[in-house]
Amino acid sequence: TLCLGVDIKQLLLWPSSSILQTPDLPVISGGPTSDNSASRQDIQNQKETNQSCKEEREAALNINSQEPAAKHFIPTCTQAGLWEKEQCHQSTGYCWCVKDSGTPIPGTATYKVKPQCVFENDREMKGCPFEQKRKFLVDLLSDLAEERKKTLLEASNQTDTGPDDNLSLRETVARWKLKMLDTNNNGIFDRKEWRPFRRTNLKNKNYSRKCRRGFLRFCDKDGNQKITSEEWKDCLGLNQNNFNSLPLNPKRKGKNPLNLINYLNGD
Repeated sequence: TLCLGVDIKQLLLWPSSSILQTPDLPVISGGPTSDNSASRQDIQNQKETNQSCKEEREAALNINSQEPAAKHFIPTCTQAGLWEKEQCHQSTGYCWCVKDSGTPIPGTATYKVKPQCVFENDREMKGCPFEQKRKFLVDLLSDLAEERKKTLLEASNQTDTGPDDNLSLRETVARWKLKMLDTNNNGIFDRKEWRPFRRTNLKNKNYSRKCRRGFLRFCDKDGNQKITSEEWKDCLGLNQNNFNSLPLNPKRKGKNPLNLINYLNGD
C-alpha cells in the first residue's frame, strides 16, 4: 500500500508508553510529534481502495520519483502482481510479514533481515483465527512485560528490568509470570491456579473475547488440566519461534511498534 509505506515508517517511529528495551522488541525514540489522525485516515483510505500490490507499487514508484527525499515504502510483488509475504522498508531497514491483502501481521517485524513468514506449524486456537491469535499473543506478552517491570520496580526499586541472561525478554517474561502463578511451587500451572489469571490478565477487553476465553484450554495441550512450563511457552508462541527477532538499541524507548501496526488490521 502506498500509504501503508508512509504509515509503517511513522508507526515505527511514533513514541508510546510501555514495553521494555529488549533485543526482540525495539522501539525508536523520537519521531513525528503531529497528531496521527491524518495517518489513520490514510490507512482507512488504503483499505477502501484495496489496490493490488502491482498497482500500489507503481503508484509508490511514481510518487517516490517526485519526492525522492521522502523515501516512501515501495511494495515488493510477485511476478503475478501479488504481495510477497515479506515486505521491507528500504530506508529504515525494517521488514515484516503481510497477509495476501498486504496487511501487516503483528509480531513479525525484523531489522535489516527478512522475517520468517511461514507459519505452517502454528497450532490452531479454537475460535481465535490466526491473525487474531498473533495480535492477542503480542498484546498479552507486551502487557505481561509491563506488569513485570512495574512489579520489580515496586518490590525492590530495581532499575534493571531487562531480560535474564541468555534469554529473550519474551521468555524471561513468560518464566516470571509462570512463577508468579505457580502458588504451590510445584513447577506446574494447575487448574486451581487458573482463576486469578482469568480474573486479572484475561479480563482485558482489549483482547479478542474468544482468544482470551480459550487461551488456557489452548495452553493445556494434553487436556490434563495442568500446564507445564513447556506447554506455557508453547501456547505463548515461544517454542516455535513464532516471533521474529529485532536487535537491542540502547537508545530505544516506548512500546512495541508492531502493536501500533495493529491499526492496519482493523483491531
